[in-house]
Amino acid sequence: PIHHRPLPHQGVDIAAEKGTPIMAAAKGTVITATWVSGYGQTVEIDHGYGFVTLYGHGSEILVRRGQKVERGDVIARVGDTGITTSPHLHYEIRVGGQPVNPLNYVFAASIP
Repeated sequence: PIHHRPLPHQGVDIAAEKGTPIMAAAKGTVITATWVSGYGQTVEIDHGYGFVTLYGHGSEILVRRGQKVERGDVIARVGDTGITTSPHLHYEIRVGGQPVNPLNYVFAASIP
């Protein structure tokens, strides 16, 4: 750990090579496309109905605030910006402003 002790955080970290495309989980409007303390280069998307996704530690942001995106659009590239030890995607889902376990949504979305 960076701070020499475990620091729990919301979301999941997905290891990937630097430059790997990061795709929007669902359609929505970009509400953040900038550097965020701790997360580095970050994109947040408002999907409506209180759902917001966050994609952190990017090496490059490919969208701008206010831009409409569709599911699967490439919005950024994996990096190691912010507080991190290696390239990865930090992925969060918030519902009504509260963090939820993204794995409940990722796996549910992949079931036919």
